[in-house]
Amino acid sequence: MNRLQGLQSRETFLVTLNDHEHLDSSRVVAVMDYDHPIYTPEAVRAQSSLGALATDRTVYAGAYHGWGFHEDGCRSGVEAARHFGVTW
Repeated sequence: MNRLQGLQSRETFLVTLNDHEHLDSSRVVAVMDYDHPIYTPEAVRAQSSLGALATDRTVYAGAYHGWGFHEDGCRSGVEAARHFGVTW
């Protein structure tokens, strides 16, 4: 995390997923539990309606505009920018 986040620290910070048994619990800074969305057939169908929520001032973006991956969030962000006339 130090290099990725530009942290100026003598201590090296690391983020790991689901590797509890290999960690010294006294060195853990934080534990966070995350839930992923559940993609039911209804939820997938509803995604096609997300664009209708956009207005001239508000548009929504996020990984839930796809299958929950970072790339889905990126793609929906590009689409949100495009809604406001921004392209790249």
